[in-house]
Amino acid sequence: MATGFSRTFQAAHWQVAGILRQTEIYEKVLARLSGSVAYVLVDSLRFEMGVELAGQLDRAGEIILCPSLAALPTITKIGMAALLPEASAGFDVVTERDKLAARIAGVPLVDFAARRGFLKTRQPQVVELELGELPRMSGKRLEGKVAGAPLIVVRSQEIDSLGEGSSD
Repeated sequence: MATGFSRTFQAAHWQVAGILRQTEIYEKVLARLSGSVAYVLVDSLRFEMGVELAGQLDRAGEIILCPSLAALPTITKIGMAALLPEASAGFDVVTERDKLAARIAGVPLVDFAARRGFLKTRQPQVVELELGELPRMSGKRLEGKVAGAPLIVVRSQEIDSLGEGSSD
């Protein structure tokens, strides 16, 4: 079954018609929203876990949860880069300094620092938060931190770290 799936997927040029690609999420979903938007990036969060999380955030306002076709290979440095601005216009998986990396708009994104820098150049007003620090923040402090921010990125790698023992 896996061999048949792989052959079919390859013959279709790694595309599934009618399904949003991970590289399209920023432009086709996020960029079209107005007001302050929280972009929750949780490494290794499976779709059913996202459904459960969305259910727990029902008072947070509008929540958009949509399945997408993952960028391959499904490793952190590729998947997280695929969620950045401009990924839909040109996303490549390359070798940079003898390491696997994503490349968007000619910019190699070899690690978290490169991905973060790329986002900040495209969205200078972005506010970044670690999911783990949110419960320790007072509501007033959090409000002050995100006030007026058009994009609030909430990150977590705990799930991935538990599974792999890595935080890249």
